[in-house]
Amino acid sequence: MLAQWLEEGLRGRTEFGVSGAGDLAATLMPKGLIGALWLQAALAITGKADYRQCTDCPTWFALSPEQGRPDKRFCSDACRMRAYRKRRKKAGRGKTREKETVGHNRKGA
Repeated sequence: MLAQWLEEGLRGRTEFGVSGAGDLAATLMPKGLIGALWLQAALAITGKADYRQCTDCPTWFALSPEQGRPDKRFCSDACRMRAYRKRRKKAGRGKTREKETVGHNRKGA
């Protein structure tokens, strides 16, 4: 029953393809937002995706075996860099150099 429900949801909303030059891989691409939602649901139900909460913000993101690192901790590069800056600030190592203020030398100023 669940398999039939997923098949009906994915039908017409995704397209199958083969990618890669050396190592061939089957891909299933959504045709739009609804297709992406159905594909995400199918991957979650079949256990092909793992979900994790970002270390820096409350966002949940999907980990899949085909892409990214299995020990990924951040949902985006922005969160990764924000956490890095927080760690540096906490360790007392803010910016490595102070910004230099450049003044204008004008006569009579």
